[in-house]
Amino acid sequence: MPERLDLEIQLPPMLSLRLLKPPATLHADMASVIVGKPGPPGGMTYTHTQAIAAAVWTVAHNLGRRPSVAVTDHLGNQIWPDVRWVDDNLVQVTHGTPLTGFAYCN
Repeated sequence: MPERLDLEIQLPPMLSLRLLKPPATLHADMASVIVGKPGPPGGMTYTHTQAIAAAVWTVAHNLGRRPSVAVTDHLGNQIWPDVRWVDDNLVQVTHGTPLTGFAYCN
């Protein structure tokens, strides 16, 4: 008979799964799948245009999630500023110097 596996599951706001007593070895046929809440419909993106040079850009993308963010300067060169997700609809992009350019939220 397989070894007993004790689990603790905590529900929203954050779904977590913890093994209370991990088995000595996990068998190859053991698998677990954790499904979170569905996200918004796919394919939604947002492009932010920063026309006035600023060291901090506030990007209100309104995608309802925390998207990946790629940033380019006004010439199209990719740059790597600090990106902070304020919430599921707002991102803050911080540069060392004031810049113009684009933030692509995917």
